[in-house]
Amino acid sequence: MAVTSHTPTVLFPIEIGTRELDSKLVMASALAAEGCRCIVGYKEALKAIGKLARRVVWQGKSLFSSKTRDHIADDLLSRDSAIMFIHDEGGIHQVSAWKQNVLKKHRVDDLRTRQINRVCVWGERQKEVISEFASELSGVLAVTGSPRFDLCHPKYSWLIDPQDQAEVEACAPYILVCTRFVNAAHAEGQEVPFLRRMYSTGWPESFDARAIADVVFTQWQQAVHDFADLVVLVKEIALAYPNYTIILRPHPSENLTFYRQAFSRFDNVNVRRDKSVLNWIRSAALVIHSNCTTGIEAVLANRQVLNLLPASACRDGLDLEVAREAGVIATSIPDALEKVAAILAGGFQTHAWSAHAKAILNNLEVEAIPAMVKETLAVLRESGISSSDVTLPVKRPLRAALKGLARRPTTNAYVASKRGSLDAHRIEALIAGCNNNKIGGGSVRHVCEQYVVVEP
Repeated sequence: MAVTSHTPTVLFPIEIGTRELDSKLVMASALAAEGCRCIVGYKEALKAIGKLARRVVWQGKSLFSSKTRDHIADDLLSRDSAIMFIHDEGGIHQVSAWKQNVLKKHRVDDLRTRQINRVCVWGERQKEVISEFASELSGVLAVTGSPRFDLCHPKYSWLIDPQDQAEVEACAPYILVCTRFVNAAHAEGQEVPFLRRMYSTGWPESFDARAIADVVFTQWQQAVHDFADLVVLVKEIALAYPNYTIILRPHPSENLTFYRQAFSRFDNVNVRRDKSVLNWIRSAALVIHSNCTTGIEAVLANRQVLNLLPASACRDGLDLEVAREAGVIATSIPDALEKVAAILAGGFQTHAWSAHAKAILNNLEVEAIPAMVKETLAVLRESGISSSDVTLPVKRPLRAALKGLARRPTTNAYVASKRGSLDAHRIEALIAGCNNNKIGGGSVRHVCEQYVVVEP
């Protein structure tokens, strides 16, 4: 199905629907209010669309393959399209290896050899690091922050679906516990983080085997340590507070079965990771994490937050930037239990971010969505893109196009946990909400299981 008109089109690829979809749809609505057509969908579908399109703007990551030389970035650029690179993990890395991870996540060596239109980063510090390493990118770096964190603010509280709200209220009072132990409990096996990260692919060429190994092994060491303590803390809280439901939400790439089996005998522990975590954050009596990005979201949403950072050698160097400041810090399980009691009794009301954290995550001071809209419109002007040629595959050709692009079968439990067919009712309600709350505009033209088209 060809879609050609005097309308510029922006493509938003997503990988994890529950984490990324809402913020990309809000961005799409904001751009639709400025006259842009936007297509939001899973990255495989967007790659299939991008390969056939002309004069579109790609906004996101997933531009480079780690297994072949067939990069969607090159397809886009060869067809007069523009690229705005922004990573969904743009700044929350370990202190001692923060620069290395910023360079790796931003695929600097791949970006510097192509005519990228924008590299949107979360903070000034990322801009400085990338500029120092690849000065040729200095002119296209833009500090925007991450749209995902904007949704934590009260102005977006309407985003929760009434049915989801009823489910959340049925669990109240509850304590939300979020984990981030992919290195210790990966869904596909404990060895997977090593298999994926120990090779040089994706790391800057100047990093030797020793430098890569030091980063990977220290991350694993700290993750295993914190993982064990947080699991035990959940057990203690569940037993100490039987009148509270414990909503335990593992990271999308963690082994869900482990947690369900570990707490199978606990009636008040509910292990789940469906839908947006913000649904659970907004009404939680307390949010508990350990160096997790969700802790940042919870602070931004004005919830009470406990951050378990068990004392250990070299702790400061192994903690995650910004996340280490999110909430009241507990250095042991007994310390955490004391502070949980104090918080549930009404203590610990305020939170202040350091200047260092604000330099890494711009969202701690200003919203990202207006900045991203401004940069997108600037890229359209600079590239001379006033219209786009887009072909939307019908159902059968789309599936054929996806064949070979997906790394694993869609029946794989690990992939399925990150995906799911797009909910047309939910998407329509979200775009209508953006219109009603004067956050954006546009309307939904087409929804299928893999992508949605939002028209101005």
